[in-house]
Amino acid sequence: MALASVMDGWAEPLVPSNFTARVLQAIEHETAESVQVGPSWWSRLTHRTGWVLSGSLAALLVLTSVLLQNHHLQKQHELAKQELLKSVILVSAVQVLPNTEVLTSFDAIRALSTAPPPDEQLLALLQ
Repeated sequence: MALASVMDGWAEPLVPSNFTARVLQAIEHETAESVQVGPSWWSRLTHRTGWVLSGSLAALLVLTSVLLQNHHLQKQHELAKQELLKSVILVSAVQVLPNTEVLTSFDAIRALSTAPPPDEQLLALLQ
């Protein structure tokens, strides 16, 4: 009660004319400071470890290409083995040559290797 009676005797304080504008400006300033955030965690991480991420990506690409090349070479090797197996099966299926006498007789071999002379009239027509 005593405090209230003392305060009643005081004059009402004067408020500056730009009081409202200053209060709103202070609120905007505090809001801007609280909203202002530094760089995101991702940008900080990439800034600090950018070379590690780049190196890891390059290593991953190299490893992937090596594995794909190895797989391709294994496939080619398997195909070559299958073709060789087919050839071996074909050769093993062949029986003895029917006329072995031709291979042992020198006269028969010489007779096979003689070719008829070229046809002069046909060559003249072609020119």
